[in-house]
Amino acid sequence: MLQELRSFLTIDKNETDLNRARFRALSRQLPLMYGILSINTLAVAFTHMEVAPLFQTLFMPVMVLLFAALRTIKYLRVRHRGLTDEEVLRGLYQTFYLSFPTGVVICAWGLSFYQFGNDLQHAQIVFFIGVTLLTCAFCLMHLRQASIVVTVTVSVITCGFLVSLQSMVMLAVALNLALVAVALCSLLLNSERDFARMVVQRRIQREQHNRLLALNEENERLANTDSLTGLANRRQFLAEIDACVEKHERTGQQFVVALMDLDGFKPINDVFGHPAGDQVLVDTAM
Repeated sequence: MLQELRSFLTIDKNETDLNRARFRALSRQLPLMYGILSINTLAVAFTHMEVAPLFQTLFMPVMVLLFAALRTIKYLRVRHRGLTDEEVLRGLYQTFYLSFPTGVVICAWGLSFYQFGNDLQHAQIVFFIGVTLLTCAFCLMHLRQASIVVTVTVSVITCGFLVSLQSMVMLAVALNLALVAVALCSLLLNSERDFARMVVQRRIQREQHNRLLALNEENERLANTDSLTGLANRRQFLAEIDACVEKHERTGQQFVVALMDLDGFKPINDVFGHPAGDQVLVDTAM
């Protein structure tokens, strides 16, 4: 089981195309995630300004906003840069490593407000946790390690806190949240699996397209060159003559055609054989 968990939490460095696709997706989605997270944080801090300590309503939101701004700037700066495979892998691992502490801090900070305010403010806290969970999970969905870690971490902490309140209503909310978290994890895993399959299919199609292009170029070369000397054959010669004539009729530009004949070539074939004659042709073509 530990081996399976370790395998799940490991980002395969050999899947370079998939890792690049993940990084591109995250560079578009994480700025949105941090923007929503910042707005939700400010909303909770503002509504609890009069009932909660200044540390919770001012210092922590400022730290969250600063962290979100720095991460957003980083992803915006590297979005259009050509990164190496190592830099892409390092960026993915950095996002993964930050997912757990970020989820713990945001969740713990939000739940710490539950002791203050009235029922409406308590409902806002539960709503804040739910929206934050869904936002982070879906914005991180292309990196399954981070999305699952955030979903499990926030769900476990929140459900444990709600159960500790010893209220039937909060127990029902905790059960509902747990079921949603299970369904969400399944959805995230399936979506990431489909995303990986799509990336692999695109790579296969790209490789097949490149092979077809190479085959087409090889067929064109064989159709227009002599296999022995590598020079243009009669077909290519006539095509180029037609092109020169067309250009002359259009622009008046003149062209010259030179003809070369090999005298005494037949006796070489008769005396020394066709291999020797072929070699003469090859040497002449060079």
